[in-house]
Amino acid sequence: MTFTYDNLGRLVSITYFDGKTVIFAYDTCGNRTSVVST
Repeated sequence: MTFTYDNLGRLVSITYFDGKTVIFAYDTCGNRTSVVST
């Protein structure tokens, strides 16, 4: 698995070995606002 973080240290994506990805979005206060699985 590959974990990707933004400049503030927040998790923005996880890519699994099978190619599936989970993407996280945050608002300006740092609260997670969405999770999208592809």
